[in-house]
Amino acid sequence: WLEDEFLGGGRRRPGGDPSSQSQSQSSSSTKWRVHVGELSTSSRNSIDAHYLHRMRMAKVVVTCNPNNWEGDFRLFEALSSGALVLVDRMATPYHHPLVHKEHLLYYDSTNRSDLLAKIHFALAHPRWARTVATNGYKHVLRHHRSVSWVDYFLRTAHALILREKHQDDDPAYVETGLDVLQRTAASEHVILHHPDADR
Repeated sequence: WLEDEFLGGGRRRPGGDPSSQSQSQSSSSTKWRVHVGELSTSSRNSIDAHYLHRMRMAKVVVTCNPNNWEGDFRLFEALSSGALVLVDRMATPYHHPLVHKEHLLYYDSTNRSDLLAKIHFALAHPRWARTVATNGYKHVLRHHRSVSWVDYFLRTAHALILREKHQDDDPAYVETGLDVLQRTAASEHVILHHPDADR
């Protein structure tokens, strides 16, 4: 975290390094308190006041996806803090996607220079960083709370049932899993269903 802050880590990943370090760094005339590493040893079954406090204080949060899969709730926790969030690029498509430089910043997890350059840019342009952070905060509260994901799964299941019954999708549904697949297929020029597949 940077207090006027940079937050690194979050909850420990399985097999993650439990060590952490805090240090002060200067950026021009601004002094930043930096924390890299684990902020909490709490599990998903408890609320950690220290973790929540640090998230509220952060100006910039850097997080990364778990080693074995993409997408975890830590990303949405970070966005809901109101800080500018940097996350490693993800390949998995999902509903109401997070847009680079509009809701957050994506970084290349194999290129430390890329991450550091983006952090320095954000710190050098606080008004721009605040705008992106606010957009990300609004976007995640509108589309990526737990209730939003449950609604997404239920809409998708109902859309699949309607499709199996050869009925039109409910026009009230926006961004079902079927929409995400169609958008992904269109952008990647992938044929989702070949006419000969049923033979």
